[in-house]
Amino acid sequence: HTIKHSRKNWPLGILKGEDCTGIALVEGLPDFLAMHQFIIGENLRRKVGPVAMLSSSCDIAADAIHRFIGKNVRIFPHQDVPGIDAAERWQKQLMEAGVKHLDSFNFRAIEVEPETQLKDLCDFNQQRGAGQPTINILENLAI
Repeated sequence: HTIKHSRKNWPLGILKGEDCTGIALVEGLPDFLAMHQFIIGENLRRKVGPVAMLSSSCDIAADAIHRFIGKNVRIFPHQDVPGIDAAERWQKQLMEAGVKHLDSFNFRAIEVEPETQLKDLCDFNQQRGAGQPTINILENLAI
């Protein structure tokens, strides 16, 4: 994506995700790597495909949007203005494309230590430590 004429609007991982019933859509490479960890940990490698948009400023590429049709999609947006705006744009695109089910994960609903805020999936992954209750972030996505 840094090569001349490349585009950040191509959803990284979508080609592998075509064989899955669910898509976990994240923003940025660190969240993409963290999502792989969750998918492996929840034993959903063949059911949920990790997909990343590498910039909140991009819409999903028009020539890739059809690859989401008929899928269950969960967006894991960054909890800042650009991330929330991007998630809203992507939701609109995906609904118009014809996804089977679409929802968005709310990091603000997760209890963390006082004075701590979860910005994204990577933050969530770092905050959940040994002895913390397990939260199945991919629940119902692989149906």
